[in-house]
Amino acid sequence: MRVSAGAVFFLLGGWATACEPGGAPPPGRAEPARPGVTVPSPDSLELDLQVPDTVRIGDPVPIVLTITNRTTRRLALYLRGREITFDVTVSRPGGALVWRKLEGEVIPAIVRLEELAPGAVLTVRDSWHQRDQAGRPVPPGEYQVGVEVLTEGQPLRAPAVRLRIR
Repeated sequence: MRVSAGAVFFLLGGWATACEPGGAPPPGRAEPARPGVTVPSPDSLELDLQVPDTVRIGDPVPIVLTITNRTTRRLALYLRGREITFDVTVSRPGGALVWRKLEGEVIPAIVRLEELAPGAVLTVRDSWHQRDQAGRPVPPGEYQVGVEVLTEGQPLRAPAVRLRIR
């Protein structure tokens, strides 16, 4: 399932608090070290969350998030962790949390600078093994899968997509 490009502002609304209008860094944060690299504005990036519509019970659920630089300039992403830290949540349609990847995890206070050239794509992958937070198998039914990438400021969030386990 794909999230439409029309949802880009909604997806990246958090950048409004992480960046000043026009892509300038917020007060107190230095410009990126490399000339010609700017901090993203809300319409600079496109997030595309891909999860199968339906999976068989017991099969791992592949989760792929791509972040695309939609501009004609290089962008600097200030991401958390040595490896890109991102969270995956699985919930029931009513909102009850079933599983969260980073539940109870300690996230290092490391900031990683990732530069995206014009049109470049950054991809993160994970899978969910159809277990709840206590490690029990989940029953067939409808679920929602969401992803957020941790940044120095507000996380980049993709809205939840529907998943059916049969």
